[in-house]
Amino acid sequence: MSLSKLEYFVSVAELSSFTQAAKRHYISQTAISQQIASLEKELSIKLFDRTVNPIKLTEAGAVFYKDVQAMLSQYQNAIKKRSISIKIKIAS
Repeated sequence: MSLSKLEYFVSVAELSSFTQAAKRHYISQTAISQQIASLEKELSIKLFDRTVNPIKLTEAGAVFYKDVQAMLSQYQNAIKKRSISIKIKIAS
C-alpha cells in the first residue's frame, strides 16, 4: 500500500468523483480507478458504492477514510517537524 494510493483514496472520498480526483492529481481517471481497485483488493473490502451518482463511501470505506485522514495528518506533521529541525540546524 503506497502513500499515493491513500492520497488518491482521500481525494475520491472528498470529491465523490474519480474524474475530479484524477484532475486534482494530474493523472487519468483510469489510473485513479485502477489504484482504488488495487487498494480495495489489498484490503479485501469495497471502499466505494459505485452504483449511486455521485459515488459514496461504503461503511467500511468511511471507517477507513477516518483512519487514513488521521494517518496522513500525522505524516504531514512529522514532515513539518523534520523541516523545522533542519531549518534550526542550518540557522544555528
